[in-house]
Amino acid sequence: WCVISGLARRQRPSSYTAAAALFCYGLPLAALAILAAVSAADARSAAFCLAAAAALAALGVAPAWSVCLAIGGRHAGVVSGAMNTFGNLGGAASPVVVGLCLDAWKDWDTPLYTVAALYGAAALCWLAIDPRTPLEAAQAPLADVA
Repeated sequence: WCVISGLARRQRPSSYTAAAALFCYGLPLAALAILAAVSAADARSAAFCLAAAAALAALGVAPAWSVCLAIGGRHAGVVSGAMNTFGNLGGAASPVVVGLCLDAWKDWDTPLYTVAALYGAAALCWLAIDPRTPLEAAQAPLADVA
């Protein structure tokens, strides 16, 4: 998908290729920046890497909302609401999980490795979403029961 979208972008840019580029490159690069933060020699370098990771991950925010509109069609509010709800559930659980990890392992390495892995997993999940195919087109028509 990343390679195809890169080739397609040369032909005709679209929201599909823009979303593909941001998810295929932004999230994996954010994961690499987190890994660089873990192995940084000093606190300033680690802080820079963490800031870079946040910026790279944020590249996917606008395309994520546009994908909700593209695939949701007339149900875009429901799709956007579902994405927002599950994102907020993760955001609410994250401080608790990080706190438990810090209590258990007494360092930041495990939580940061986990965040890097989740960025990678998120990039893989986005590969399964084709914003050119609306949900209504993907559904099989209901048979008449009358």
